[in-house]
Amino acid sequence: MELQDLFAYGDVDGKGVEAKLQHPMGVTSVGEAIYVADSYNSKIKVIQPSGKTYTVSTISETDSAKLNEPGGVCAAPDGSSLYIADTNNHAIKILSLTDHSIRKFPVLMVDEGDSSSQDLLNGNIETGVEMEEVVVSVPSEGAEEITLQIKLNLPEGVSLNEAAPNKWKVESHDPGLILPASQGNLQQGTELKVGLPAAGDTPSRDLIMSCTVFPCLASGVCVMAIVARCAVRLTHTEGEVSTSKDVSINIRLKL
Repeated sequence: MELQDLFAYGDVDGKGVEAKLQHPMGVTSVGEAIYVADSYNSKIKVIQPSGKTYTVSTISETDSAKLNEPGGVCAAPDGSSLYIADTNNHAIKILSLTDHSIRKFPVLMVDEGDSSSQDLLNGNIETGVEMEEVVVSVPSEGAEEITLQIKLNLPEGVSLNEAAPNKWKVESHDPGLILPASQGNLQQGTELKVGLPAAGDTPSRDLIMSCTVFPCLASGVCVMAIVARCAVRLTHTEGEVSTSKDVSINIRLKL
């Protein structure tokens, strides 16, 4: 490629000046590899150093189901994939650097006045993750109310985005349980009050707890909402039992 020639563009893989791009818009790196959003060629290309020369290779072919004039690219914190602004497809795509597969990254814009967004905030979205079960011992008698404290188990280096609309929701089909509040704002250590009836002939009572959380990575990048759900079984137990209980909810982060 002639560096002084404005029209020396093209779509050619190769070494040094043999390689040609057309209107590259974005650039990022993983190790020594440099990744370029070759916009007008609708491709992602990688530039690898080889001694004193550099080799340019295509790692994503043009396909209407894949990329259409990508305008930006950045690397995931762990270097396993690339996030691509797929401009003319109005989408963000994730390119695996392991097998070069491409998938769409779902972007959900939260509008508390919109019913579909409210489903997200209220934990009404199916996550495809098996619901965990947490067993909590509660007094068989003498206690009219217990306090459940939500403990969010976040992956190492991940924190809760305090500026985002993190939410909790609790549901139960047990008419014996009394829930003074069924949903609210969520933070680490949020406490929920649950009214307890006498044990009677019911050894346990069940409720479903949903948490919608917006996590931030150690790098400072904050990601979209994740919904975690768990089934909480309140088991009546004889003897002295604390009326304040921790409920641990595991937040699994998939990038």
